[in-house]
Amino acid sequence: MVCAALMLLGGLVIFLSPSRTTFLFIHLLIWPIAFTLFSQVFALARLAAFAHPAEVRDGILAAVRATFAFSFIIVLPVWAWAFAKGVDVMVIYAFATFVSAICILVIAKSWPIDGETQWADPKSGLSFGQSLREITNGKVLGRVILTGTISAGTSLQMVLAGLLFHQAANRDTSDTAMFAGLIAGLEVPFMLGMSFLLARFRKTKTIAAGAMIYALFLCSFALSVEQPWVWFLTIPAAMGAAVILSVPIAYLQDLIADRPGAGGSLMAVNNIAGQIVAAVIFAIGTFVAGYTATAIIGAATVALAAVLLLIVERDSA
Repeated sequence: MVCAALMLLGGLVIFLSPSRTTFLFIHLLIWPIAFTLFSQVFALARLAAFAHPAEVRDGILAAVRATFAFSFIIVLPVWAWAFAKGVDVMVIYAFATFVSAICILVIAKSWPIDGETQWADPKSGLSFGQSLREITNGKVLGRVILTGTISAGTSLQMVLAGLLFHQAANRDTSDTAMFAGLIAGLEVPFMLGMSFLLARFRKTKTIAAGAMIYALFLCSFALSVEQPWVWFLTIPAAMGAAVILSVPIAYLQDLIADRPGAGGSLMAVNNIAGQIVAAVIFAIGTFVAGYTATAIIGAATVALAAVLLLIVERDSA
């Protein structure tokens, strides 16, 4: 509720008092704290999943992640339409304030009170330093960095798609929005079907397979952005992204299985690792060659991380 309140505060401050100072203060300090709500959602979802049979818990987390992908299908076209109609871009902060208020009400009214849940939620008894050492343990952190490197592929794609479409002779901005929307839309059914996949394959093999598919997509997209059949690449893109964005959630939480909160915090570390790797790849790729080469370097990095993850898990086993 505190994080949702910080989200509300940030949106309200920028909307009522827009300036460079308030923009930087909210986006660089307040909202990064508020957005930890994302990983908290999965920590809470994992707790609630304990009320269900073990074989469906990973599928529940994948389904929760699918709702985030589903929102892209609605949000992107609606705001594109609104801005095309002349709505001021700052209205989006007012809308963020409204949505944050709804979040606060939902959490306050719907989340069960501590001690009255269907599952056990004991306190760890660890200090902050002990918790930090648990998360930064080499066995845990190494796997987080590898999954983060794999997720860097999706971060890189979000940056490169617009740039590659922009430099293509027969493409424009609308193609970028359409491409992103198609991928997000197709991710939803793949994520919802993840429980079927996870019932038959180990998480590490599933993540590695998804990473390889996404790596092939990144290469193919960069080399064929001007071709009419580039739109068919949204299918493998969605397949790979569905795995990369959903399965690591359960995988990371399994690393600290008895503490959903700590497991959820690994997602934040995973996201940071992915963003850093994506930024480094983009810097190197654009310095050495161009956007196409950057995508190929990114694809190779994602594939390498997938192989290393399999090796690490095999050695551990």
